[in-house]
Amino acid sequence: MKHLLFILLLVFNACTTMSAQQMEPIKLNAPDKTRGSVVMKAFADRHSEREFSEKKLSLQDLSDLLWAACGINRPEKNMITAPSAMNRQDIDVYVIMQEGAYLYDPKAHELQPVAAGDFRPLIAVGQDFVNKAPVSLLMVSELSRFGDANNAGTRMTGAIDGGIVSQNISLVCAGIGLANVPRTSMNRDELAKVLKLTPTQLPIINNVVGYSATSEDKTVFTFNVGQFKLSTLAEKMGPGNPKIILGATPEMIQKYIPNGWQVQVNAFLLQTSDKNILFDTGLGRGDLSKNLKSLDVTPEQINAIFITHMHGDHIGGLLANGQKVFPNADLYISQSEYDYWTTQENKQAHDVLDAYKSHLKLFKPGTLGSQKEVLKGVQAIAAPGHTPGHTAYLIKSRDSQLLVWGDLTHVMAVQMPHPEIAMTYDSDSKQAIASRKQILEFVAKNRIPVAGMHVASPAVGDIKTNGQEGYVFTEKK
Repeated sequence: MKHLLFILLLVFNACTTMSAQQMEPIKLNAPDKTRGSVVMKAFADRHSEREFSEKKLSLQDLSDLLWAACGINRPEKNMITAPSAMNRQDIDVYVIMQEGAYLYDPKAHELQPVAAGDFRPLIAVGQDFVNKAPVSLLMVSELSRFGDANNAGTRMTGAIDGGIVSQNISLVCAGIGLANVPRTSMNRDELAKVLKLTPTQLPIINNVVGYSATSEDKTVFTFNVGQFKLSTLAEKMGPGNPKIILGATPEMIQKYIPNGWQVQVNAFLLQTSDKNILFDTGLGRGDLSKNLKSLDVTPEQINAIFITHMHGDHIGGLLANGQKVFPNADLYISQSEYDYWTTQENKQAHDVLDAYKSHLKLFKPGTLGSQKEVLKGVQAIAAPGHTPGHTAYLIKSRDSQLLVWGDLTHVMAVQMPHPEIAMTYDSDSKQAIASRKQILEFVAKNRIPVAGMHVASPAVGDIKTNGQEGYVFTEKK
């Protein structure tokens, strides 16, 4: 099926390429050389981003972007913003957009049509975020400008020059607030055909550029925990049902959630120096795999999975068509949670336990303040009530800590000011309330950031007391 779709794409683009002469050149605006942050701030802000809004770049943003990449900054000498070996200016920048492919002409500061059609899939090669971003800039070295195009040194020089232009792009994006990620992945052979490249033209690197996804669009958020990285992997579900809130008065509902609330299910990816670790796996609708893919992590690269509890919205991503999704991962579940679900008539739970039985790691969680690790950098903390073996996980790296607290809360707007409010599907609501109060007091007192499976994006933040019997959650930026 994939081969068929690829053939259809090529046929479509072959047809649309013939209409390139019908495309008009795009005259770019004069670059705004006064905008953006200072150089050191741009270096400080430079980072790769893989979640984009589909909004098209404005003409001014596109103009400034291309001028910064390799536009002419000293017209009296025909010199450009990017240095190149012997000033051969070997890098040509192709602009790949939904409507077609263009070649940037620095002298005229305009885009020359090359081929009509959407060729972003040839840049993406399976990474969906590339197809969403409005622009991909492809750096191609014309090796013949150095003389011997077949010389290994020439190819290395072309690659270095391409990297310089790519860095220009990354820095201007940081300076003017655009999202950007440099990549070497692409279908070079098919791009060469579409762009009519000669044998001496070498595709080097591409930068995917656009506006950052809005908070409504984004499903992946990454934070540092000491030397580790923790990424929220979100699944949006829709509006919640107030009937599941146990003990909330109509006045509370009106005060805290007059317009309802949106249900979100989160998994979290912890990346240490040598391991990729998941905390829960969501519903299993495909969102998890897409989120992992956006971080360049495959299911086969997951080493361990810590389960907070075995409700379906936490173990749903462990299986696909009855088969293990994460073939190399050890599955960590508290002994009490395992004991509970093995006595229940729940096919999903039994299927998961059977599929992962050779990789199953059972443990007894510790208490708040204990130092025993289940895995290097990860401590398990008993937080029963929502289910009998519900477990939170404390991540530690150097002097930094973060608590992944599972389903300690479901409706933050209500349960922060009123931690005594429970959910109808808590297995033991009194115990769930006690666990919630105990953990909230602990993290507030010790200033430990938290991450929750039903906390709205970015789902990571800090807890403080509100001066009464409740708490305030402040999300991390």
